[in-house]
Order: sequence, then structure tokens, then C-alpha cells
Amino acid sequence: MENGIFLLSLSVAKEMPIIVNLGVLLDIFIAVFILGMLVNEINNEFEDLEVAHLSDLKDYEYND
Repeated sequence: MENGIFLLSLSVAKEMPIIVNLGVLLDIFIAVFILGMLVNEINNEFEDLEVAHLSDLKDYEYND
């Protein structure tokens, strides 16, 4: 979709610059909206982001 908007802007930039700018602005708005939804879902899934829990992860040496 971004490539299509870019190619369209190259071909009609002199005739319709406002429509192209609105298309790019809409594309950026949708990307920010989706990124916000993803960040919200990640925050809901991982309620506790305490890094102290990472100290429990250790490599154990196995002696055969």
C-alpha cells in the first residue's frame, strides 16, 4: 500500500498534491493507531515488567 501511495505521488504530485498528502497522512495515522493497539495488547498480556524475575533464569552446569 505504501509503495502504491509513493508511486501515485510521483505521478500526480503536480496535479493533486493535497490528495497525495492526505493519503500519506492517513497511512501514517493508521500505522500509529495499529502500533498503539499492539502496545496496549502487550501491556495487557505482560502486566508485570519487573526485571528482577530475570535473575531466576540461570544456566546450570551439568557434571556427567
